[in-house]
Amino acid sequence: MCTPNYAFKPIAEQALRSNQAIVPQRLNAALELFSSLPLGVTTEMTQEADASWMDDNDHPIPFVNALDVLAKWEDGTRKITIIIANPLDDSPYSQKRLLNKMQNYVAYVESEDYAAEFGRPTPDKVFIVVHIHKASSPMIFELLGKCVAWVGSGGASLVVEQF
Repeated sequence: MCTPNYAFKPIAEQALRSNQAIVPQRLNAALELFSSLPLGVTTEMTQEADASWMDDNDHPIPFVNALDVLAKWEDGTRKITIIIANPLDDSPYSQKRLLNKMQNYVAYVESEDYAAEFGRPTPDKVFIVVHIHKASSPMIFELLGKCVAWVGSGGASLVVEQF
């Protein structure tokens, strides 16, 4: 039986690490980000502290620093969902917002707060789900594919659901 938590609640500041100016080196290594990456994502781009971390109500990912949905099942399964209800373009800004949001989700799953509430995460029980508009750029889906190992190293499985 599922006990969904449909409240849009911010994650604890410590778990979010939102004051962190750069995406950890592990993310760069997991995504193999080089300056010539065809998706247009560069190491410099991922290391900038800029507006991509701030709320932007006009963007398909309006709140980078909040959990969209956390659903809990009695068997210990958890689905932490990113909802992208409008098509996401392949602009560097959109890619940065997506990676920043995912970084926050992975940081939350790896946090002591998460472990205290739910126990240590395992990829067979913890799922970061990206529920994304099917008209989003193909480059975004390619970028998400490159995130599978990184999310797995954080103790979760990545699931991409198009609607």
